Amino acid sequence: MAKKAAETKPEALGGQEPVVVLKGPERLLQRLAIQTMERALLQQHGPDGVAVERHRGDQIQLADVLDALRTPSLLAPHTMVIIEGTEQLIKEDENAEDPMVPGGKKARTPRQVLEEGLASPFPNATLILQADEWRPGRIDRAIVDLGGALVDCKPPSEKDVPRWIDRLAEDHERRIDADAKTLLLERVGPELSQLDSAMRKLAGASEERIDAKLVEQLVAKSSSDEVWALQEAVLSGDPERTAQVLHEVLDVGRKSTVPAFWCLIDLARKLATLSINA
Repeated sequence: MAKKAAETKPEALGGQEPVVVLKGPERLLQRLAIQTMERALLQQHGPDGVAVERHRGDQIQLADVLDALRTPSLLAPHTMVIIEGTEQLIKEDENAEDPMVPGGKKARTPRQVLEEGLASPFPNATLILQADEWRPGRIDRAIVDLGGALVDCKPPSEKDVPRWIDRLAEDHERRIDADAKTLLLERVGPELSQLDSAMRKLAGASEERIDAKLVEQLVAKSSSDEVWALQEAVLSGDPERTAQVLHEVLDVGRKSTVPAFWCLIDLARKLATLSINA
């Protein structure tokens, strides 16, 4: 069995890679990899030396992608071509019969076409392939042998998320308390892009340190948590508690009044059903 091609981290990219595959759905890691590549290329080619093209995999043909790599840009000496949703670009039609070429041989698959296309040099371009689900194969080794990179963009493990929260705080020149970190994770969840968005808000409202009180004030609970919290508050019969939860939903979370309205309608229906069956 062939040895699996090694994966690297987004910040380890150097800008000299002709092809970069972003493997995994974590948007923050994808964005970090693209920013790292763009900074490195700008250092090599100057502030106006890099043109960026973005294409969706389901809206461009593979032949056009390969052509873009070899066609000099009119805007800059170097082009960074980014394909979002590469799975769609190289997807095979599972329902179609295997096409044949003259001589009785099977036609090349899209992955084979891509692999062969990348074998020809394209010194004035960089190809970045974003793929939430990337199927390993021979093309991985071919990309690495070309000097390219496979970047791990999978979500971090549960034990690694707290370290990522610390890192996001450091990126904004802030420190975050342990209890604030726990509360932030409870309210936002483990998705790094969502945590980064929340951290930007918290950093903008603090000077050096982020505490649990600030998280409580500025970071809304998830929608499902809000629904249960609002219904529980109403059932408690405590008007102050109900007012506080409404404040969190509508003011802190900046949510529309519609979900809160339907949440209360749902509660009324449940109570009506209970009274009928009592």
